[in-house]
Amino acid sequence: QVALSLVLLVTAGLLLRSFRNLASADIGFDANQVLVVNANLFAAKIPESDRTATYDRIGAELRALPGVVSAARSMTTPLGDSQWNTVIHSDAPHRLVGEDNTAYFNFVDPDYFATLRTPLLAGRNLSAADSANSQPVAVINQSLARKFFPDVNPIGRTFRPEGGARKLDPPVEVVGIAKDAKYESVREETYPTVFRPIAQVAENHADNFEVRTALPPATMRKAIQAAIAGVNAAIPIEIHSLAAQVDDSMTRERLLAALSAFFG
Repeated sequence: QVALSLVLLVTAGLLLRSFRNLASADIGFDANQVLVVNANLFAAKIPESDRTATYDRIGAELRALPGVVSAARSMTTPLGDSQWNTVIHSDAPHRLVGEDNTAYFNFVDPDYFATLRTPLLAGRNLSAADSANSQPVAVINQSLARKFFPDVNPIGRTFRPEGGARKLDPPVEVVGIAKDAKYESVREETYPTVFRPIAQVAENHADNFEVRTALPPATMRKAIQAAIAGVNAAIPIEIHSLAAQVDDSMTRERLLAALSAFFG
């Protein structure tokens, strides 16, 4: 019994240390004081021609709320339940082949990095000038810069997403480099990630808003609900904190550590 207890206690200690390391790891963004708001315009049956304007109105209403520091819009949220990836081909002298070319994508507005407090390390941010009629651009993370553009400055370089009509599209120019941030899991080796402007790529496929607040996030829920209802009361919304989303991604480690400690 002593031997078994000792094994369980040692295992619990190792699992607790693993959980503590995950909880204290640098995830590349600040999840505190941020609410994730999903506004489902598809469920509200808003015509496609009106969706961009509706998203813009929601963003403006959220930014105008007392207690809101900033608000951004994106296709996916960090450590969320959705992802998008595809093969890309860069113009770097060193070319990758096969599945090594895979990169993950997010489609964001210019306020995304400031709202999540993900630092830009080189180049420039996305801007309102990056429209559907301008040169296709992207901000990439450090992992993509190292993997796809080794030994060269990625700023000003280009890449093309593979497949379909994209072969006919102009190449995408890299205009900035952002600090690495976790995409799908705290446990992952950070994926090479591309951030494209919503206006250029997926203007009707990004229904998540990240809202950074100066007040306790829980106190902002009713105001956010009222603001979106003021735009269109038929839009169903879901609200939760980004900190809770990060916490949920570590449920397995927490459970294993607690069970081992309990039985020990």
